[in-house]
Amino acid sequence: MKNILLPIWDIIKKLFHWRGRLSITGYWRARLIGFAIDLLWIGGIFMLVRPHMSVIRTCLFYIFLLWRIPHFIIFRFAAIKRYHDSGKPGWLALILDGLGYPLAIISVCLFILLFLLFGLGAPIENILPLILIWLISGILGGIFCIINIILLSRRSDPYDNAYGNPPDSSKKHSA
Repeated sequence: MKNILLPIWDIIKKLFHWRGRLSITGYWRARLIGFAIDLLWIGGIFMLVRPHMSVIRTCLFYIFLLWRIPHFIIFRFAAIKRYHDSGKPGWLALILDGLGYPLAIISVCLFILLFLLFGLGAPIENILPLILIWLISGILGGIFCIINIILLSRRSDPYDNAYGNPPDSSKKHSA
């Protein structure tokens, strides 16, 4: 039993750790797995649970929101490791990755709210502050996301850098 739990515990410890480096394929593979898990959650909540089972749907939705907290943290740490792998400081990941996606999500939510308010005939002078917040969050979120994707897609430093050995170096040195 210990032989089974030890590798799982090792993986969990590495998920919540921001030191070290992560290869580009490791990062994007992890993002793909996280996206697949999100799709399974959303599919389970909205497609498999029937409308008359609203209590179950609500519980699953709250569990999904709870899942998003460690998901957010894990992928910020993965972005930090990815930045480290290309020789960039981790605080850049916290700014670009940690703020870019939330700003983009806020922008989309505000767009939907503004669309509904325009549809209900709200006067423009009453919703002008929301329009300005929508524009600022959309522009900043878009810029942060684009810069972040460019930096996350950079090649790895092939040699040791200030953040450690290259991610694949353990295989080369052990041979």
